[in-house]
Amino acid sequence: MRHTVPGRVPAAARPTPRRYRVGRAGGPTRPGMSMTAPTRILLVDDHAILRRGMTLLIAREPDLEVVAEAGTIADALAEAGRTSPDLAILDIHLPDGSGIAAIGPLRERVPGIRIVVLSMYDDFEHVRRAFAEGADGYVVKASTQDELLDAVRTASAGGIYRDPALPNPSGQHPVRSPIDTLSPRELEVLRLLALGNTNHEIADELVVSVKTVETHRAHIMSKLKADSRAVLVQHALGAGLLGPD
Repeated sequence: MRHTVPGRVPAAARPTPRRYRVGRAGGPTRPGMSMTAPTRILLVDDHAILRRGMTLLIAREPDLEVVAEAGTIADALAEAGRTSPDLAILDIHLPDGSGIAAIGPLRERVPGIRIVVLSMYDDFEHVRRAFAEGADGYVVKASTQDELLDAVRTASAGGIYRDPALPNPSGQHPVRSPIDTLSPRELEVLRLLALGNTNHEIADELVVSVKTVETHRAHIMSKLKADSRAVLVQHALGAGLLGPD
């Protein structure tokens, strides 16, 4: 016959204690939530307000964490080296060059880093170039918050994410971008124009006549439907012609 200690509840009658796993903030997580470390993210965009909004959005997600921000490619490379993030959310149009051209240098700085491009550009050429340079995801800024988070999680898990509204860069019959209609010489002239060179300076650089440069410039303006140097600069940045310098 079993005896119980006076005042002590038998083990069979005691309720099972409720167990929680500790989340990022130190409190209990939801049942079934993973205990794996959060994906560490570097935000790269030249608009501080947009970075702030993304930081607040990501802060609500237990499996994601912003560890650094940057507004230029130079700062992005420095922060990547300092924090070794798992993933970068990268804008294309940055003050010191094209984000697409920065994908390679980021991977050299942090081998294995995943890259999600977040851009206002939704044309085939930008999508194609981003994935050709090694991007793991591409989302347009008009997308929903859920789509951005889905892209981040997909890329973080080793997958490839393309915004459903974007053209497929692997399609067999893609629509050609205007930039693809430029000859190698016209691309070089476009690059030099975007860097601020005059027609005479470009002629000296390429060892051609000023008249030849003027002809190339007219063809470039016509093919790109550009009416100003500012538009040419946008095309050059988007095509990655200016690099991360």
